[in-house]
Amino acid sequence: MNINFNTGKKVERIEEEEINEVEEVEDDDEQAVKKKQQKKHNAELKKQLIRFMGIVAVLLILFFIVMLLLSLTTKRNRSFTDVEKIMKEAGEKYMDAHSEYLPEEGDVIDIPATNLINEEYMKDFQELITDENITCNSGTSYVTVENSAGKYVYSPYLDCGDSYVTTELYKVVASDDNIVTSGYGLYAINGAYVFKGDNVNNYVKLGDYLWQIVRINNDNTITLVFAEGIRDLQSSWDDRFNTDKGYEIGINSYQNSRVREKLETIFKGKYQRERDSREITVISDTNKAKLAAFDMCVGKRSHEDTSKNNETECIEKMQNQYVGLLTASEYMNASLDVNCTNTLSESCQNYNYLKSGINGGDKYKFCLATGDSSNTYDVYGVTEDGNIEVKHAINSCYIRPVVHLKENVYYKSGKGTYEKPYKIK
Repeated sequence: MNINFNTGKKVERIEEEEINEVEEVEDDDEQAVKKKQQKKHNAELKKQLIRFMGIVAVLLILFFIVMLLLSLTTKRNRSFTDVEKIMKEAGEKYMDAHSEYLPEEGDVIDIPATNLINEEYMKDFQELITDENITCNSGTSYVTVENSAGKYVYSPYLDCGDSYVTTELYKVVASDDNIVTSGYGLYAINGAYVFKGDNVNNYVKLGDYLWQIVRINNDNTITLVFAEGIRDLQSSWDDRFNTDKGYEIGINSYQNSRVREKLETIFKGKYQRERDSREITVISDTNKAKLAAFDMCVGKRSHEDTSKNNETECIEKMQNQYVGLLTASEYMNASLDVNCTNTLSESCQNYNYLKSGINGGDKYKFCLATGDSSNTYDVYGVTEDGNIEVKHAINSCYIRPVVHLKENVYYKSGKGTYEKPYKIK
């Protein structure tokens, strides 16, 4: 009898395969269950996250509602600058309702803060400034309204005693701490104040550009000179035909000069640059309203003239000017060198902040308003090195406009340095 051992092995293999198949099915079931459980777990986490985000959103909404209610019910202690802005806006609204009080051109009126408060154009100072240690006086606070060439300029004056008082720029500049009797700085001279020497803190930011204070005048206006050298701000002093010379060499009369024409173009508004035709504004309309008219000294002087106080130049004046140039006297008077004795002294460049090159920048020659009294065609100017020179009027030079700030221009910030110039309101 033959026994087939292979048959038994075959049966064993079949049983093993069936067992493996069963185990595979069981594994698949376990994986399916795990996936189902994981999916359920993820869904639960998602629900919890949504619930959490909803709670956070509700809390944030409640927080903002509470803060809004607090802001509506709590008095805010405003800064003095904020209060001045409120006063200015109140003044504008007041004059809209009382247009019959608007000043005529060139005139100025004051609106007492009591009027603005009583007629409810603004709140009482105690409601605006809640600090119990600060008391602002509505009787001595006011808004000035000035008609400047048909435009009304509103300037608030806030009096809060020792805590704060709106202060004119000239008072800040001419404070006792700034007056010197030797060295660089601001000198008191015959009721006026004049800057002399190098490295003086006399920078003022007017619009986009830096200017420098030359002097504070007896009427408290401030003479400023343009401190920056803009390449396109240049012109021939004058290029007209001169009968004394018989050709176009220029005439040294400032009143009818080309440089005066260029200055007036600059002052009127936008000035077109030659290199790219882009328009720039040296003095904006807003800043024009802060300028005072002045009498410009345009008299001629000799080479040997020793005066430094405009005595010679002011023999002849142009009245009611809004823009001009420095005189030879003004340039000489800014020097502290004792050897700056006459118009052409080379020592006048020493210890003199008016030398070109703002804060050590590029140097350039610039025009002065003064003509040479010895002829009809030569004028004075300042070289790149800072010397006063005589040249024919037809020559070109940089233009450094001169303007006068009004007495009631108020100080905002700054120390007069190049890095922190005086800023005005």
